[in-house]
Amino acid sequence: KTVCKSSGRRLPAANRLPLVAGNLDMRVVDRVKLTGVNSFVAAAVFPEPARLVIGDDTMVGDQTSIYVARSVTIGKACLIARRVMISDTYGHPIAPDKRHGKVSAEEVKDVVIGDNVWIGNGAVISPGVTIGEGSIIGANAVVTQNVPPNAVVMGIPARVVRLMTQDPS
Repeated sequence: KTVCKSSGRRLPAANRLPLVAGNLDMRVVDRVKLTGVNSFVAAAVFPEPARLVIGDDTMVGDQTSIYVARSVTIGKACLIARRVMISDTYGHPIAPDKRHGKVSAEEVKDVVIGDNVWIGNGAVISPGVTIGEGSIIGANAVVTQNVPPNAVVMGIPARVVRLMTQDPS
């Protein structure tokens, strides 16, 4: 029941179409570039479709996976490198005695990625995270907390290592 509700102009999928699965309301805006093989998958948590929005001029790198139970929104002009994982749910309940059951609605936390964000190779964006506009996520970082605008974060778990200013001097 996957539906790409809209795709903007000039949507190149470099040589391969992505895997799109589940009850997903996917909206891809203008000039989005998908490179290699990507997967966009909806988790069966809610009766209504999960919602994935990818903003204008965003590039999604090879082998990136986006797993959506309720909502993942990616802003405009973002650069998402290879093998990035973005999810609004961990996929299983956290409590050990419930781990083999379905995830509950309370365990789903929306993900919002602001405009002009650069996410490095192999990074993981955890449920409930908001990444501020203009931020940089270092390669292989595991982002478990919100990231302020114009921040550089690195590490496991990711920590702010620098705040950038608009003035390059």
